[in-house]
Amino acid sequence: MIDRINDNELIELIGWGAFDDWTELRCAIEDRYNAAVVWSACADCGKIECKYVIDGKTLCTLCAVDKKIGLTVDFDNTECKKAASLTGEMSVQTADAYAAAIDVGDGKRATFPIEETLIDELIKLLEIKRKFDK
Repeated sequence: MIDRINDNELIELIGWGAFDDWTELRCAIEDRYNAAVVWSACADCGKIECKYVIDGKTLCTLCAVDKKIGLTVDFDNTECKKAASLTGEMSVQTADAYAAAIDVGDGKRATFPIEETLIDELIKLLEIKRKFDK
């Protein structure tokens, strides 16, 4: 675990365009939730994670590795049903990412692409996990 990743390191890892999208999503999350931010980095694989934790439970994790960024969310069974009901209203990228989710425990783990045009959809999915508290 580390305190925070230097912006320049992150830009070098993912590029300017992805950094802007990453920053926009982080601001959207932080505007809506009182969450602890836990940073981690893996020197071996070059992966950086920014995890949002509320009351000891992970809301979501932003992942960055080699010019790619994504938002990982674990949905329990009830949340899966709600998320599945929204996929018809979402972009192809978001719906496909949810369809490709892997089974974990009593639910699914989905990793969504982070793009400026998808941020509202991603926030809507996070609201399934937890209502906004700001």
